[in-house]
Amino acid sequence: MDRVPGLRSAEQSAGRETLLRALPGWRGAFCARADAPIALTRRTTSDLQSPGAARRRGPRLSGAGVVLATLLAAVVVLTACGTGHDAVNGTSAGQYRFVSATSQGSVIPAAQRKPAGDLHGTLIGGGSYRLSEHRGRVVLINFWASWCAPCVLESPMLEAVYQQMTGSGFDFVGIDIKDEQQAAQSFITDKQMTYPMVYDEPAKTALQLGIPAGGLPVTALIDRAGRVAAVYIGPVQQADIQPALQQLAAEAP
Repeated sequence: MDRVPGLRSAEQSAGRETLLRALPGWRGAFCARADAPIALTRRTTSDLQSPGAARRRGPRLSGAGVVLATLLAAVVVLTACGTGHDAVNGTSAGQYRFVSATSQGSVIPAAQRKPAGDLHGTLIGGGSYRLSEHRGRVVLINFWASWCAPCVLESPMLEAVYQQMTGSGFDFVGIDIKDEQQAAQSFITDKQMTYPMVYDEPAKTALQLGIPAGGLPVTALIDRAGRVAAVYIGPVQQADIQPALQQLAAEAP
């Protein structure tokens, strides 16, 4: 998700919500929990009584400004959820480094792909996961969180695709970041997710892979040679992700 000019996010100390300030005088949920409404509130008159405060905070919005602020907040929330982190490159020389998102349904040309970092972590429920152990198979990696509304909508589709394609040279793994483990476990149970899930509260796995962790969901595809073949920012659609997986499976390893 490209950052929208004028937007800035800050993680609340209580919970995992992130706040959006789209325009002066308005506050809204940049990435609220899935069961929380998106609320936009205007400052009270008393907040603006001080001329100094008015200069610091900017003018009150007109009716058109209200509409624009609402639309900006809605676009950001529906596109991807912010985690309060910007992309940081943590890859080794020669490995994949994120430059821009891959267009939905497409993959990076084979000649331009770079090796994926050796993503690894602890599985929810016990055990460990290491990406390098899945060389020779096409791997889908989905970064998500239980409080991310687009992730909630995307999850049943990913599970359906996994059920259709598992055992045919494809592996899926979910990476739960910036979340509470109990909330993640409840989400997995409620959504009946069956593919492996790594719990990674600090989002170290994103740095290992060399992709941004500043918005959710993020889905990466790894080809059979262990190279990053796609990084999709925001929710994916079955009509896009399934053909992309099949295209990678048809390639020579």
